[in-house]
Amino acid sequence: MTEVKGRSATTKKSPVRKATVAKTTKSKSTGKSTKASPKLSAEQREQMIRDAAYFRAMSRGFAGGNPEQDWLEAEAEIDLLAGGRS
Repeated sequence: MTEVKGRSATTKKSPVRKATVAKTTKSKSTGKSTKASPKLSAEQREQMIRDAAYFRAMSRGFAGGNPEQDWLEAEAEIDLLAGGRS
């Protein structure tokens, strides 16, 4: 500590914020913990697929490829990430 005008100065720590923790549930069949994920609306799911397909095409410079294949791969990826079809 240092002396400042008759008082000791201490370093104050900023308040620590608690991180939000995702809810977990235990699977009845396996007993393993899994993260609970909110269901996507049909509109949210479609927008996420559209974005993922676009980024697939963009990553190859929009050259070559197949838009239908991009869509199907994006759809499978989003469904997997969302925990199955919503």
